[in-house]
Amino acid sequence: LIYLLGGFPHYLGQTLMDSRSWQAILDAHTRGAVIAGSSAGAMVLCEYYHDPATAQLQQGLGLVKDACVLPHHETFGKDWAPQIRENSARIIMVGIDEQTGLINDVEPDRWRVYGNGKVTLYTGKSSRQFIARQELRLSDKM
Repeated sequence: LIYLLGGFPHYLGQTLMDSRSWQAILDAHTRGAVIAGSSAGAMVLCEYYHDPATAQLQQGLGLVKDACVLPHHETFGKDWAPQIRENSARIIMVGIDEQTGLINDVEPDRWRVYGNGKVTLYTGKSSRQFIARQELRLSDKM
């Protein structure tokens, strides 16, 4: 298990991108290691992340294609959704509440919600919420 903690997404993303550490993480993943992240750690694993310091979308590490995680969704992450949606309608935003996880443990591109909160999936102009034990696909368009 390789676990990326929270903190400052831009610093974390820029530090890992094209680094030996990131290559070692990808090599371990290819051999079956699980990669997980919380808060900024989850954000940078996606193809894009929202940098709260600049309010801009940044290139992430690309492990989860066409996606952008909005952590702490029920407290402040939801506030980022309108701006991201306005600037890039093709990105799938994944709002994850605190004390909640979204785990790809079923099959490729099939995810399951765990924990006390909800996961909100934004695609195009639609959004849909999922609760614990519900499954979703990030590639599904609503």
